[in-house]
Amino acid sequence: MQITNKDIQSEEIRQQIREQLTEELKSVLPAKQIQKVVFAYNKVSVRYEFGERRE
Repeated sequence: MQITNKDIQSEEIRQQIREQLTEELKSVLPAKQIQKVVFAYNKVSVRYEFGERRE
């Protein structure tokens, strides 16, 4: 598997979203819940990008 610029850009975008999501959730959720939300986001975003959507 070869890593492309698109892969790097996608990961940079996901990282920015994770950081924003974490920051916004700090005021409404405990840290353990934030970790679960970020984990779920990671799982969904990778599946979506690589076409592994399951219904």
